[in-house]
Amino acid sequence: MSTISEDYHDFMNVFSKSKTSKLADHRPYNLKITLDKGTFPLQSNILLVQEELATLHKFIDENLATGLIH
Repeated sequence: MSTISEDYHDFMNVFSKSKTSKLADHRPYNLKITLDKGTFPLQSNILLVQEELATLHKFIDENLATGLIH
């Protein structure tokens, strides 16, 4: 807990690895973004330093492996 500011201790469950290791159940109000035929989502270039890029790749690899992202 020492790495989390005391202001956020009431929200410790948000920082829990066990609670973030699975997706929430589907709900009837889940939203789906449907693109018009022939259109693509906007893309932007985000400049990251090497350490940030490594962290991003690690996050993506871990979540692909657990099935949280596809």
